[in-house]
Amino acid sequence: PLVVSDGGEDEVAPVEMNKSDKPKVELYVFSYCPYGTQSEKGIIPVVKLLGDKIDFKIRQIGAMHGEYEKIEAQRQLCVEKEYPAKFLDYVLQFASSSEIGSCSGDATCVAPKLSALYTKLGMSKTKIDACMKTNGESLYAAEEDNARSQGVSGSPTLVIDGQSVQS
Repeated sequence: PLVVSDGGEDEVAPVEMNKSDKPKVELYVFSYCPYGTQSEKGIIPVVKLLGDKIDFKIRQIGAMHGEYEKIEAQRQLCVEKEYPAKFLDYVLQFASSSEIGSCSGDATCVAPKLSALYTKLGMSKTKIDACMKTNGESLYAAEEDNARSQGVSGSPTLVIDGQSVQS
């Protein structure tokens, strides 16, 4: 059994996990959730270290913090669609940027910081914006539907091979 502890005094019950050659690991988050971004900062280096030994995906739950969170979720989905090899780098930089987080979604504040991030990662703002305009709503709706169908509503939620685990 996999035993996961939250670091607190309460003992976490062991969870029986099926073993698989390539576990499917999904991290469900709200894009601006401080607990979600903290989880992303912790898990992305591990995912990069494990490489193709796991099937990892960051899943969007929805927008708890406002319209700006929905816009960022759509942006992240488009970065993943248009630049899959750079997606985790984008999310890690976004999650680690106190400057972006301090903008609280204010488009005037966020725009230059995102432009700098796109430049740093070699991504086209035009390409991402076009994806958001064309596919943003449908990609986002599919993620919301998936989260609902999985019974996920909290950020972060870690699911391994279809089983929610304490993390």
